[in-house]
Amino acid sequence: MRTDDTTAEHKSVSTGPRRARTAIVWTVLALGGWTLAAASVLVWWDNGLAHRPSEWTAEERVSISLFGLVEVAILGFVAWLITRSRSPELKRTYAELPKNATARRELLGIVVYAIAAQVVGAALGTFLGWGPISFHLAGSLHTSHESVAVSAAIGWAAYNLLVYVALPLMWMRRRYSRRDLWLTSRRPGNDLAVILTVLSLESAVQIAVYGEELLALSPEELIVGGLLAFSVSFVGTVLPTLVIVAALIVPRLLAITRSPTAAVIGGGVAYAALHTADGWTDYSSIPSAVVSFSLVFITYFGPGALKAYLTLRTTNAWVHAWAYHAVAPHLWADAPMFARMAGFR
Repeated sequence: MRTDDTTAEHKSVSTGPRRARTAIVWTVLALGGWTLAAASVLVWWDNGLAHRPSEWTAEERVSISLFGLVEVAILGFVAWLITRSRSPELKRTYAELPKNATARRELLGIVVYAIAAQVVGAALGTFLGWGPISFHLAGSLHTSHESVAVSAAIGWAAYNLLVYVALPLMWMRRRYSRRDLWLTSRRPGNDLAVILTVLSLESAVQIAVYGEELLALSPEELIVGGLLAFSVSFVGTVLPTLVIVAALIVPRLLAITRSPTAAVIGGGVAYAALHTADGWTDYSSIPSAVVSFSLVFITYFGPGALKAYLTLRTTNAWVHAWAYHAVAPHLWADAPMFARMAGFR
């Protein structure tokens, strides 16, 4: 447990009209930023990226991202319906967060550390010939499912596990328990209901999107590719997101701002930022940098915000991992790529 008393001086999460005004301001800022990023993709696309992340046009990429934003809003509403009876419990749990000054100091350290980790990962991966190491393996999800060497996949997963999971947990566990870090469940039954409902809905969407490619796999390809997609992605991106974003950044944003909306939006920004070195990004010129940053933001802000929201509604960082990451989308989307990596086709 923490050695200091964090409840005596901790200010409660804002409520009532003030909370509503704060939520509106943060939401308008987030939607405005998303709209500006989408417009930048549309305007700069033709002069931006030397290496396209897929064969889609700029309009298709923006449309897909907009659909994703609407989808996560619906999933968030469903999660609220399931967890709405937990509001009194959530207030008590929020009151146990670190004091404002402690949260600010810790958040600054985490952000600086994560930026350094992205820079080192990009340089190391490029030096070793794997491509930049970021939060998604090259070829994954929204990209072209290009061939990836086994060594690159293993190196990517190992780096992310060490840098974004093992080292931060070793440091934070000196002062905080697993419960303090929201790594245990306070309401297992309700958490399970959120996981199963969101997972079912998102799986239906993902299978509809990737179903044709999945159905083209033989049973053996599907089993091998699916197991590899799940296990490698779980180590390389699910656990890092769970620790850095859900367990460390989001609760501290809440402690600092006292606004769940601000914490959700901040979680979305943080999740997007951790993809800025993804293999398809290009920072060799101003147009390419604008498109890269903008495309990363509109692609990953929505999913990151939903991960943060699921964490805040359950105070359990594991919920988002099972409901909206490990299986859907990574298993359904990446099984074909990992089947090819295993030597099929």
